[in-house]
Amino acid sequence: MSSSSSSSNDDDSDTSYDSSDENVEFRIVDFSSDDDDDDECSCCRSTENDAYDSVIEDYINRQKLDGLKRLREEVDWESKKERARVFWQIYFLISDWEKCPDTPNLRDVFQPAEIERLLVDAVADRFRDKSNNYPGQRFIKFVASCGYKDEPPAESPSSCRTTPVHHEAKRKSPDKRNIAELFKIYDGYDVNYADEESGLTHFHVACKFGLQEVVREFLEHGQDADGLPRVAGVASIDTPLILALENLQFLVVRLLLEHGADPNAVNEEGLTPLLVSCKPRPHAMTYLCSKILLDEKYQPVRIDARDESGRTPLHLSLLFDDRRLAELLLSRGADPNLPCTEDGSTPLHIICKRDVDDNSDETENGLLEAFFRSCDERKLTVLIDAKDNEGRTPLETAVANLLPRVVDVLLDRGADLSNFVFPTAARFDARFQSSYRNRIDNVKLRLAACTMMVIECLEKRGYEPKLAAALTVAKLFTKYGLLEKSSSSSSSSPENRWYDDPNLAEKTKRVMMKDDDTSPSLYDLIQLRPEEAAKEFTTTDYFEFALDDDFYPVLSDEEHIKACTLHMCEKLSRGFFRAWAVECFMELTRYQLPIECCEMIVDYSLANRNLCNICLAVTIE
Repeated sequence: MSSSSSSSNDDDSDTSYDSSDENVEFRIVDFSSDDDDDDECSCCRSTENDAYDSVIEDYINRQKLDGLKRLREEVDWESKKERARVFWQIYFLISDWEKCPDTPNLRDVFQPAEIERLLVDAVADRFRDKSNNYPGQRFIKFVASCGYKDEPPAESPSSCRTTPVHHEAKRKSPDKRNIAELFKIYDGYDVNYADEESGLTHFHVACKFGLQEVVREFLEHGQDADGLPRVAGVASIDTPLILALENLQFLVVRLLLEHGADPNAVNEEGLTPLLVSCKPRPHAMTYLCSKILLDEKYQPVRIDARDESGRTPLHLSLLFDDRRLAELLLSRGADPNLPCTEDGSTPLHIICKRDVDDNSDETENGLLEAFFRSCDERKLTVLIDAKDNEGRTPLETAVANLLPRVVDVLLDRGADLSNFVFPTAARFDARFQSSYRNRIDNVKLRLAACTMMVIECLEKRGYEPKLAAALTVAKLFTKYGLLEKSSSSSSSSPENRWYDDPNLAEKTKRVMMKDDDTSPSLYDLIQLRPEEAAKEFTTTDYFEFALDDDFYPVLSDEEHIKACTLHMCEKLSRGFFRAWAVECFMELTRYQLPIECCEMIVDYSLANRNLCNICLAVTIE
C-alpha cells in the first residue's frame, strides 16, 4: 500500500482520479477503528482525519482542473464571449483554491498565450460582484499567487510586446494594486517590454506608479535610467524621471538620480524635470521632489529653464503660492528678476497678480515677505520698479489686484510713487470678476474694503489721487453693485426698514466689529449716522472685519447678509465719495459757490449712489 502511494506522488501526471476510484481514500489511510481500543490517542485520530481531508481536497482539485482542461479544449480563444466562460469558471473556483495550501499549476491547463489573454480580459473588467469584489482584480492576484511567471521565448525575444502591464497602465483610471500584482507575473528584468502603440515600457510603468523595488531590479539588470524606447513610428514619451516627478514618486526620483538619470532632459513639450516638479500639486510632495532633484550630490540642474510660456520654475512656484519651493529655488540660485518672455512679468509681478492678498494673521508669513527675506539673506537685488511688456510696475499691478498689504510692503521697499499711474477700471475688472467667481459671502464688503485700503495706503505715502482715479472707483462701485439702492437712514418705507427687524437686531448685537472687549457691535454701527461712523471706525477696521467670515453664519438669513454687507460698504466709503462729490460739485458750478456752501449741499446724508452720480456727472459735462 505504501509503495502505491509513493508511486502516485512521484508522478502526478500519470495519476488520474475519477468517480470510479471508489476506494482511493483507503489506499492512503485505513480509518477503520476498534471500539475496544481505548488506548488510541486523539492526536493520531486528528492526524488521520487531516490526511483524509487532504486526499479529498486533492481529489476535488484534480476534478476541477480536469473540468477546466475539457472546457479549454472547447473554447474559441478568439471569442471574448467564450473566453469569459473560462474566466468565470476559474473565478468561481478561486475561493476554494485560496483555502488550499497548494495552489494549482496553471500551465498544466493553459498555454501561456491563453493565460495572457485572460489577464488582459481581467484588466478590462471593472465591475463589482455581489460581494463588492472586483473579479478582474481578484483573478490577477490569484494568478500571481499561483506562482505563474511569464516566460519569454528562448530564442532572442523582442522587446516590442504589449503585455497586460501596458493594458493596465494605459487605462483611464489605472489600479496600482493590479500593476504591482502583474509585475509578480511579468518579473523578467532582462527585457524591458515596450507597448507597440505608445512605446511605454515596463520600466516607465514602474517609475510612474512608484514601484521602487521593480525599478531597482531593472536598474540592477542594466536598464539605463534615461532609456527611452525605440519604437518605429511612435512618438517619444516622457523620461522615467519626468514620469516619477509628475506622479510625485519621490523615492523613485531619488533612485533614478542615484543611477545617473539626467535632471535636465526635456520632454516633447520642452519641459525639464524641474519645471514638471513645479507644477501645481500638493505643496509638501512638490517641495520634496524638487528638493531631491536639486540635491547638490546629483548632476547640476538648469535652475532657470523656461517652459513654453517662458516661465521659470521660480515663476511657477510663485504663481501657485508655494512659498517653501520659492525659497528653495532662490537658495539654489534662481534669478529673482528674470522676466517671463510671454508678458514680461518678473517674479515680483507674479506675486502682485495673485487673487489673494497676504492676509495671513502674521504678514511676515506672506509670500511677498518670504520672497524679499530670501533675497536679502542671499544678498540678491530685486528690481522693485521693473516693468512688464505693457509698462506696468509691480506696484501698479498690486493696486489693480487690490492687495493693500502688498502695496504697503512695496512702498516700504522703495517703490516709486512719482511715476505711479492709477489703473483704469478695465484693469480692476479682472480682480472684481475673479472675486465674484469665488462666491464668497462677503465678496462685496471685501472688494469695497480692499479698494479703500489701497487708496489709503497710497495717500499715506504722499500720493494725491486725481479725479480720474475717483471716477474709476465710482464706476467700479456702480458696476459691481457695491452701493445701497436707497438711503436707509431716514426713509420709513417697509423695504428700507430692514434694520428694524427684531430678529436681525438680536443677531447683529452678537457680531463684534473689532477684536477687543470694548468693541462696538454691528448693531451699533448700523444705528450710527454716517458722519458718526466715520469717527468711530477706520478703513482698517472695516478691512480686518471683511477678512473674517465668522459673522455670516450668525446672520444666516441671505437677505440680512446682503443688507448688512451693502450697509457696511456704504459707510466705509462714504467719506471718500463725499470728498470727491464736493470737488466735482464745485467743478460743475464753475467754482461759483464757496466750498463751505458746497459741503453743506453735499453733506453726509446723501447716499453714496447720489454722491457717485455727482462725480460721474463731470464726465457728461
